[in-house]
Amino acid sequence: MAPELVRAEKGADSWRKADVWGVGCIVIEMATGRPPWENLSNPLTAMFHIASAATIPEFPARLSSTAHDFLAICFDKNPDTRASATELLQHPFLREDTE
Repeated sequence: MAPELVRAEKGADSWRKADVWGVGCIVIEMATGRPPWENLSNPLTAMFHIASAATIPEFPARLSSTAHDFLAICFDKNPDTRASATELLQHPFLREDTE
């Protein structure tokens, strides 16, 4: 869950930008077989950490630098500057094998 949703912040694009955060979580889980923050004791602890910590999840080392850049964009803590889904579709990480 995106930090702004945990904090119940309202915004015009809050759900759309939260979905971008979710894409980052899915990429990490697909790459590792484990969800981000799985080391935290329970889902409530994870949500508190997501809402209050300045850090983002650790990126799998075996992923390319392009993938790391993609994840950094997904995990921008500020929803106002986080990429849109349309912008993600233009990222080289998603376009590498489609062109």
